[in-house]
Amino acid sequence: FRIKSQLTNTSPIMVIGRGTESIKYSPMNINPSIGVVSENKIKFTEAWDNADLEIELCSDIIKKNIYLKNNHPMTFIFQIEENQNIGDDLIIENFKILNPFLYNYPNTEPIFLEWIKTYDNGKIILSVSLPDGNWTGWILDPTFTAQAGDGTDISQDYQPSTNKNGSDRLRAVYRSVGASQWEAFLKF
Repeated sequence: FRIKSQLTNTSPIMVIGRGTESIKYSPMNINPSIGVVSENKIKFTEAWDNADLEIELCSDIIKKNIYLKNNHPMTFIFQIEENQNIGDDLIIENFKILNPFLYNYPNTEPIFLEWIKTYDNGKIILSVSLPDGNWTGWILDPTFTAQAGDGTDISQDYQPSTNKNGSDRLRAVYRSVGASQWEAFLKF
């Protein structure tokens, strides 16, 4: 995967895989921003008016957080370019794009939201709208998570907060299918 250090409206911020087996991820309607790297995170201040985007490399996922400030947008839109045919259920072969959620941990329970899926020139557009109200101080989590297609198996929770000095193996979304046999869900 690759994450760019500059947020623009003209190119994807993140690419997973390569060639015909790639998924390109682009936040839409954004402000140009230079990312600031801190350990395993890159943060784009004011990626949208009154909302910051943070991308965090964890051991099993590439997590995204949108930090909501006063007068934040109520809708966030993402473009997905892929060559693997995402179904209406947001399943790509052995992957599933999970629905986003809104949280203010540890103060409240998360509020689960749903993607609205449309198409524009062959590209998938995923949008999520926040419930009515002021969500200042809350975080929208639109993490593009690879999960087993049937939703019953998820990646192992191995050092979820950081990968720095963690392991010498990339163990991204896999499961045991028998003695010393593993099924991988990421293709490069």
